[in-house]
Amino acid sequence: MGLSNHEWVGRALDAFRAGLEPWVRSELVRLYAAKWQQKARGSLSPLSGGTSGELHLDVHALTVIILDDRHVAFAKLRTPTARNWVLRVRAARNTYAHQRTFSDLDVDGALVTMELVLEAIGSTEAETVRKLRQRQVSAVLAVAAPRLQIAVPTKRSGPATVGVLEPNADGYARAVRLFQYLASLANRGQAIGVGYSAFIEYIHDKPFDAVMGRPYAQSDTGTVVQIAHEVTRRANRIKVARGSTTINAGMDTFIWPLKKPHERSDSSWKLGLPYTKQEWRKVFPDDLRKLLTPDELASKIKA
Repeated sequence: MGLSNHEWVGRALDAFRAGLEPWVRSELVRLYAAKWQQKARGSLSPLSGGTSGELHLDVHALTVIILDDRHVAFAKLRTPTARNWVLRVRAARNTYAHQRTFSDLDVDGALVTMELVLEAIGSTEAETVRKLRQRQVSAVLAVAAPRLQIAVPTKRSGPATVGVLEPNADGYARAVRLFQYLASLANRGQAIGVGYSAFIEYIHDKPFDAVMGRPYAQSDTGTVVQIAHEVTRRANRIKVARGSTTINAGMDTFIWPLKKPHERSDSSWKLGLPYTKQEWRKVFPDDLRKLLTPDELASKIKA
């Protein structure tokens, strides 16, 4: 039997603490010398910090100390983006400690954020969390694949039908993996998307004209968006953030025109999206947006 979502988060939290605790301890010692424990206890409640003896730095205590502005030693984690990561890890730890439920996407988001914090401080435990996340994603997709094969198509709005552009179950599984990958890049601060035709080529694993019998046409755009909405339905939306701005992304969030700066069309903002154009541009700034090429898709995303 595979690990539960709660167990995945627990293992990641153990690795997170193993990587973060030595760094926090060394920074406190560097700042306060022999008084470091006394100063650290000043950030904690008596219940969690104690009043005597060796200070126990669990994940909750570590995050509280890092976020205490009185300690100037933690500059690497004091940018708005990094503080947001630390807050998210603390929220995941609290959910874990109170035995509340994690969805598959909750687990993925928690592990991505832990990895980002560990990477920011140069901890080798980032690789441990990365491997845990890779195993967790593989386990989720392995369970999801049979469901995708028997999924009943949902009724789609509009006069057009998806037709030959719609992928089979394996294609949808690839699309879900692509969606998760692009969301993880966004949460690492990378504004990366995929072109309309490249999206179809990736999920079908063949050139667009081999799928459709002709080159990509503007009239195909609506169909591509419908397929993207189906991918979102199967995977659920994923929270992505830059600085203080967070949006609930779907697969269509990452499908952009080829022309720089890859600005989404005005019509796309009339579809009742759960975020505004301004919020989307804050998460994906004009000067940072770029598209994965088909070759990059083939090499970076493994089916």
